[in-house]
Amino acid sequence: MKKYIMMAGISGLLLSTSLMAQSYTEVKKEAYKEHHAGHTARAISKVEAFISQHPESYKGENLLAVLYYWNGDVKKSKSILEHLLAKHDYDESRKLLKIVEKKLGTHKSYRSAKKDNKRSQLTDLEYLVKQVDKNPQDVHNRVMLAKFYFKIEEYQKAYDMAHDVLILDPHNHSMKKISKILSSQYKIAYSGTVNDESALSQDKAHKLLNQLASKKEYKNYLNLFHELEKGHGIISQEEYIDALHASIMQEDYQGAKELLSKGVIPINKEMLKVQLLLAQKLSTKVASN
Repeated sequence: MKKYIMMAGISGLLLSTSLMAQSYTEVKKEAYKEHHAGHTARAISKVEAFISQHPESYKGENLLAVLYYWNGDVKKSKSILEHLLAKHDYDESRKLLKIVEKKLGTHKSYRSAKKDNKRSQLTDLEYLVKQVDKNPQDVHNRVMLAKFYFKIEEYQKAYDMAHDVLILDPHNHSMKKISKILSSQYKIAYSGTVNDESALSQDKAHKLLNQLASKKEYKNYLNLFHELEKGHGIISQEEYIDALHASIMQEDYQGAKELLSKGVIPINKEMLKVQLLLAQKLSTKVASN
């Protein structure tokens, strides 16, 4: 009985950690969506509600400061950032605080204000590029970056990023729209940031993954999947789920747990059951050893 309670406790800890991470990701997505729809005040309310439930979330506080800054309340943004930095040395907050302090310093000419706006855009751009690098399978960050490139008139980069999104999510409406506008109005085509041979190899690899999953050749599937991961290839959410299934079928429970911890596979009722199963299997394995 004690062993069961211990395993349930470990599993519960894993689940609560995953759910908190997902909660921040979801509220961030909703806040950005509200802001881009012109409802920044509504976005602020959502983030404030999240912080009241997760007072230790420094990322949540930083997001709130960003939204107040975008909404024109620079003093409020400064207050939040100073409070945050008193507890956490967060690089993104330090960068934004410098911009905020410059804005509050003196009345600026139109030219000076324009320069500040450009610096602010560069900070946002650096942040989005870092997020895409950290989470190459996250479609939302790529969509945001493509839209940002479009906004600052970096049309070739916007088109290339939209192209990447449509590989992961072929039905993404906003990326289809950007691609259509750029290809028809500006005559922009995919720049081939990876060479044709590499792109062709990737395409073949994804087709082969699908075939291996259908044939239930789990060992071969995992070998190819991990090779793609090592090469920083774009892997879809569905391929991650197939890799999770293959790992469990191969009794590689540690590997399955690591796949879940990457945060690519959405946490739903089925995934919660899988997490509990993995916690039980790994506990049993440790006990038997």
